[in-house]
Parts: sequence; structure tokens; C-alpha cells
Amino acid sequence: MNCGEIADTGQAIKSVTGKEPAIIRTPYGDTNADVAAISKQEGYSIFLSISIIRL
Repeated sequence: MNCGEIADTGQAIKSVTGKEPAIIRTPYGDTNADVAAISKQEGYSIFLSISIIRL
């Protein structure tokens, strides 16, 4: 995930909803220092989710 992808996705969401998104969820929760820095620079919070599977 890079700055262009984050910005483009934010604009696509805004064009449909009329509101700038405040959070992002990275694909598969794949987050690193670069993604965190870009997200902060763009004004987003990162949403992390986990799944618990019971066997």
C-alpha cells in the first residue's frame, strides 16, 4: 500500500459519500512503519481487525 493508493481510495470514497474517510484498513491487516507514516501524513487512523476461529 502506498501514498497514491491511499489518496486515490480516499477520493473515490469521498466522491460517493461526500465525506472524507477518517480510517483505513490495510489488506489482510498488512501494516508496517511506512504504511503507518503515510496514513498519519494523510490524516487517517489505521483500523486493525482480527478474526478468531474456533475449531
